[in-house]
Amino acid sequence: MAVKETRRVSENIKVKIAGFFGQILFYLNSKIMTFKNVNHPDAFNHNYVFAVLHSQQCGLYSILNRENLYSMISRSTDGDLIAASGGRVGMNCVRGSSKRGGATAALELIEKVKSGCSAAFAADGPRGPVGVIKMGCVQVAKSGGAPIVPMAWQTKSKCILKLPTWDKLLIPLLFVKAVALYGEPIDVPADATDEQMEEIRLKVENEIKKLNEDLAANYDEYFKKGIRNTHHSKSVVSWF
Repeated sequence: MAVKETRRVSENIKVKIAGFFGQILFYLNSKIMTFKNVNHPDAFNHNYVFAVLHSQQCGLYSILNRENLYSMISRSTDGDLIAASGGRVGMNCVRGSSKRGGATAALELIEKVKSGCSAAFAADGPRGPVGVIKMGCVQVAKSGGAPIVPMAWQTKSKCILKLPTWDKLLIPLLFVKAVALYGEPIDVPADATDEQMEEIRLKVENEIKKLNEDLAANYDEYFKKGIRNTHHSKSVVSWF
């Protein structure tokens, strides 16, 4: 028991230290990273359920009105780090995943969406397969009464850290220039059947794939015409 408690304390200390430096990185990125938005929906007068690939979840930097945005983050050590770091640029979170606390977190997200907030999903997580969108974003959109907005982001910058995880998570470092491309909102009827929800899930999956293909083919054009995100959120975490 003593060994287990010591290991837990040691792990918590590591998370605190990593979270501190993660907050610094996210804070600096929110100030000096260039994110160009293309086809961003009106997130100040409407709420949405944003869906992005797990590997591209740092693209949530680009979403406007982040004070009104909630994302589901797993109750893992990695989740502790992401929650702390993401909070530095104003993103709120509810904790849970399909493995731990997912039902409670989903209900909390639904209530946030019903109240007028937006939600964000790393939609093929928490463990893949890569690119296969899960039903969670569709269920929250249906129950919360908000449309799904597929999104993707890419960069040509070399200042990108690609983690050796199942999804090859991309973490932008300093001075990165990137483009975030948003699809058209996809409505989920409140009375949608299981079959209709599956059709919508597949549509979201295909739209995210198309967005990434479109970005790869037309990146330079989108960067020229994109609107730079200059919206700096108030932090929702403390430094220590």
